[in-house]
Parts: sequence; structure tokens; C-alpha cells
Amino acid sequence: MARSRLSSDRDRRSLQRPDARVLMYQNRSNFSPLSLSPSLWLRGDLGITLNGNDVSAWADQSGNNNHATQSTAGNQPLYVSGAAAFANKPVVRFSVANSDHLIADTLGNLLSGTDKPYTVIMVAKQTSASNYILWSFGNSLVAAGGTCIQMYNELSANSCRVDKVDDLSTASRVSKTSSLTGTAKMQMVAHSGTSFFVRNNATETTSSAQDVGATTLDLFTIGCFRGSNSVEFWDGDLAEALVFNRELVLPERDAVWNYVKNRYAL
Repeated sequence: MARSRLSSDRDRRSLQRPDARVLMYQNRSNFSPLSLSPSLWLRGDLGITLNGNDVSAWADQSGNNNHATQSTAGNQPLYVSGAAAFANKPVVRFSVANSDHLIADTLGNLLSGTDKPYTVIMVAKQTSASNYILWSFGNSLVAAGGTCIQMYNELSANSCRVDKVDDLSTASRVSKTSSLTGTAKMQMVAHSGTSFFVRNNATETTSSAQDVGATTLDLFTIGCFRGSNSVEFWDGDLAEALVFNRELVLPERDAVWNYVKNRYAL
């Protein structure tokens, strides 16, 4: 009996004791997103290839070679070496008038299947008071409104909407009172596969169910929806982007926020 009690007490203490990785995230001033093993990591001061003043390629810093590119000169976003809203850090500036967007299709099938968890983080500022899609996973054979997972910012309503549409056109479109208004923010969508919440900076919305069938996806785009057509181009500045093939847990989410807050003085 004594051995059983000791074992039980040890298990209880183990459950109560913070994970070593959590303490590392919380205590390290030199935290890097690489410690969380992202599938994609883009940052404005790293890996930029310019075509004049425009961005033709943005190299993935995760080590997975999911580089974001744009071969059409007229659709290449502008490189800004220092944006005041982001503590004078570099940003990539997207213009809806030019249909600017970047393509990272090597990441496109990351969420293809059923109930795939993910976390997408964008450090951004939307500059136009309209409704635009900041990022999307799409299917190259399906037009807008069909198979996708995407983030739709409804700036005029101070809300955002996460859309999930499966191969049979069963759709779940859930809005949250949380948008990229005219200030720089970290916007995070953390999805378990069947439910999600949105986080803007330190504030998290309540979780909402979002469960549809299988989604066949092969495209990933920053700056619009892209399937067999491209629509709803985004207008704004992007300083950093992270994509994970899992739902980050709270200490990890907090660690990313602290990193972003300190880097961009948010």
C-alpha cells in the first residue's frame, strides 16, 4: 500500500509540475519560433529576394523549404525596410489594387484530409476597411466558395471569419469578434481539427466547433483565396508568418506572443 501511495503522489506531482519545455519557453529571452518546430516561418528581415523594390521570393526559415514566391512581377508585394507600426522592423506590403500575393504550394497539402489540426500565426496590419483573405489553403481544381481552409478578415465589422469547406461542399464559416483593425497585431488561429479559437495578441476568443468532412488541399497562399481562380486580395503589411501542423498548447501560444510583443513593441 505504501508503494502505491508513493506512486500516486509522484504521478500527481508530475501532473502539477510544469513541463521542462514550458519553463524554457517562459524563461528564455532569446526564444526562437524554431524551438516549436514550425512547418513554415517567414520574417521580414530574413530571406527576402527583391525584384527592384518588390518581393519575388521569401525564404522559409523553418528548414522545411516551404518558400513563398511570386513569379508575376505585377503581383509581387512591396518590401518596406522599416514600418513604424512594427517598431521600424521590415514588412512585406500587399496591395489589393495590384492583386499582390505569395504562393507556398509545397505547404499546400499540409491540412489535406480529415480533422487535421493546425496553428497559423500572422503578425500583420490590415490597412483597408473592407473584407479580405489574409491566407488560404485551397484546391487547384475548385473555385472560390469551394474546398478550402481560410482566414477572412471583416474589418468593417471588427470581426474575422474562419472558413472550412470540404470536398462535398459542406461548409462551416464561423465569425469571431477579433480582426486585424488598423493597428499592428498578432493574429493566431489555433485549430484542433474539430474546433478552433482566434487569438489577437494576448486575447483569445472562446472555442467554436468546426467539423466538416475530408478536404483535398494542394495550395497555400498569403494575400488572397486561390483555387482554380483567385479572389479577395488582401491589403496590408505582414511582418512575420508561422504555420504549424498541430494546435499549439497555451504555454507555447504565450511564448510566441511574448516573442512577438517584444520584437515588434506591440
